[in-house]
Amino acid sequence: MKATSLKTAAIMAASVGLFAGSATAQNSATSGVVGYETLDYVAGFNYLGLRLHSNPAVSGALTGADANGVSDSAVDFSTILTGETFILEIEDGAGAGIIQEVTTTGDDVNEIATQIDLAAEGVAAGDKYTLRAAATLESVFGAANEAGLAPGQGGSAGSTQVWLPDGAGGFDQYYYFVDPFFGTEEWRTVVGDTAVTPADVNIVYTDAIVLNAAGAGSIVVTGDLKTSPTSIALTSSFNYVGSVYPVGATIESTFGAANEAGLTPGQGGSAGSDQIWIHQGGPDFDRYFYFVDPFFGTEEWRDVATNAAIPTGENSPSLDAASGYILLNGGEFNNVDTTAPGFYEDL
Repeated sequence: MKATSLKTAAIMAASVGLFAGSATAQNSATSGVVGYETLDYVAGFNYLGLRLHSNPAVSGALTGADANGVSDSAVDFSTILTGETFILEIEDGAGAGIIQEVTTTGDDVNEIATQIDLAAEGVAAGDKYTLRAAATLESVFGAANEAGLAPGQGGSAGSTQVWLPDGAGGFDQYYYFVDPFFGTEEWRTVVGDTAVTPADVNIVYTDAIVLNAAGAGSIVVTGDLKTSPTSIALTSSFNYVGSVYPVGATIESTFGAANEAGLTPGQGGSAGSDQIWIHQGGPDFDRYFYFVDPFFGTEEWRDVATNAAIPTGENSPSLDAASGYILLNGGEFNNVDTTAPGFYEDL
């Protein structure tokens, strides 16, 4: 379960992006670097994340934000939002890092309807944004299981299963069904054994894919490199998240040397803290938390198991091999604002 390759196919920003009609020019938060990443997996549970993303459908600057949505007067979103789910990314300003699944326009064609009041979150006119299609079960694994996951012969037993966080602490579970007698092949739910349309099963890149694999293999993810911040909402105790940035990410670059991401710290120890769990195979995880000494003021990243400070700077623990990991929420629901490695700004 590691990134074995990331190859640049283009560097110039003009080489990336599908722009609708009079859309404004691509903003600086989209690198224009596209490529592929190979994600290996082994038998058992694997935590995988999508770290390359669909090319932007449009990027620009918002001209408005209110309780119902956001707008860009230069874009006719009705030509883009035609049925599939898109990810709206807020790139800068007070709401930098916010992402939203969106499907429809608002009161007019220049507005995107959002699930929450983004204006109340600080999003405002002038903020840069990107809109890109959400990944799906089909786009990642193929309508006919072109990724080659072990199918279930007549049922889910013995199959490699795709588990997607459901936002309530559980998972929606899928597998590829093959009828050994009549030849029917289709994606199905593990629970209920019901056929699904894989293009309708969305995978948001902040969610890890928990792959319950029958054997070893690999999948290849292609797409665009995201360089802007990403906000992750922590809900239940165990949050399965994608690391978003495929090369050069560390604990420090992602969450900040001084915990700028906003993880709940441990006051004198790891109890009650938000923790970063990186899978090392089988039942083993490396676990980290941000330590605050309530008496002497010391603050630093520490190892949960040893309560010892971990290396800093360029020696901070790497996330390169962890395309997906677990954020253990030790307290109330909160948002964690992750950032790309600093050198992404030059891409």
